[in-house]
Amino acid sequence: MNSFIREVRSSRVKRWLLAFLLGQLLCLFFFLSNSPVTLAFLINEAEEVHWQILIERFNATHPNIRIQSVTNSEDSPYASTTNARAKIYEADFQLQDPQHDLIYMDTIWTAPFAEQLLNLSDLAERDLDTTDFLASEMAAGKIDKKLYRIPMTTDIGILFYRNDWLKAVGKTLPTTVDELESVIDAMKASASGSSMRHGYLWQGLEYEGLVANFVEVLAGAEISLVNAAGTYVNFEDIEVNDAANSLVEIIKRGLSPADVTTYTELQSQDKFMEGESMFIRTWTNFLSRIQNSEASWKNEIGIALPFSFTAGNQGKGCRGGWGFGINRSSRHKREAWEAIKYFTSEESQRIFNCLDNDSPSLSVFRPKLKDYNRESAALQAALSERLKAAILVSAEG
Repeated sequence: MNSFIREVRSSRVKRWLLAFLLGQLLCLFFFLSNSPVTLAFLINEAEEVHWQILIERFNATHPNIRIQSVTNSEDSPYASTTNARAKIYEADFQLQDPQHDLIYMDTIWTAPFAEQLLNLSDLAERDLDTTDFLASEMAAGKIDKKLYRIPMTTDIGILFYRNDWLKAVGKTLPTTVDELESVIDAMKASASGSSMRHGYLWQGLEYEGLVANFVEVLAGAEISLVNAAGTYVNFEDIEVNDAANSLVEIIKRGLSPADVTTYTELQSQDKFMEGESMFIRTWTNFLSRIQNSEASWKNEIGIALPFSFTAGNQGKGCRGGWGFGINRSSRHKREAWEAIKYFTSEESQRIFNCLDNDSPSLSVFRPKLKDYNRESAALQAALSERLKAAILVSAEG
């Protein structure tokens, strides 16, 4: 009898343990199946504050999705560049389970990345009124009539300058290198410019920002980065060589600091914010940084198109802009599309404060070609070599 009782009790314990374990497994399954999906994408650290606001709003209204923005900033100035982010995405495309489902992408990446991105044409037709977007930005996201990128922001290269300093020396906005030198010399000689260490700041590091600067100089000389035959510019062309020499001369004459060849957008903007420079070429989103600062001169900022450095020609700003694609290998395409719809909505874009500028006469696009990244890298290296050579010549002189 005792043996029988023990056997029954043992059987009951086993059943209870089995039921308990099964219940725990069901709870775990329920938890995992209802835990939010995390979507990550890379951003420029200068945009981090803007993204924080949108991400908090999105997460509050989408409990099943969590957005994680990642800055790729390190001590090296190269780490936070568009080139570095492109390489991270390119490596991620090779993974079966990618780290980044959302691809927050530069306008120039559409063609090089297209084969790794989801075709968004049908989704956009179903869920978006694409006529609400700038036509040029929608076109920038298409390859062979297929849509791979939804625009988030558009941008253009702009010249910011200290209008109070310009008025102090009774000068007008310069257009040529000679005129720029005259204005800077006059400012340095004045009492108002005693603290000014630099004249003109721009982005000279060997990365895509350098090409954007050069595209504007080329456009000022009415030269395209790629000719009608699809051939990239080279310095054997006299006009192209002269355009490159405009940047060289700026350094040789001391109008830009020697370490401009180490500047990205952030480094050049920091110098300007510290009051060390009279002029800076950067992107339109710099305006919000100025307006939100404590600088005493923030209401004295002038804005113009970039220097053309060609007498008689109007400057043109290089068109930039960022948008979203979806990694074709993503396991969370539906959630990624929900995020894209939210971030590219009119309300979100107003919060993000993008510039609405679609005038072809004032801006110039970089070419939309599959091999753009490779050709751009070659141009970056060639330009960087020339600029650094100019610094050596100046130092020896």
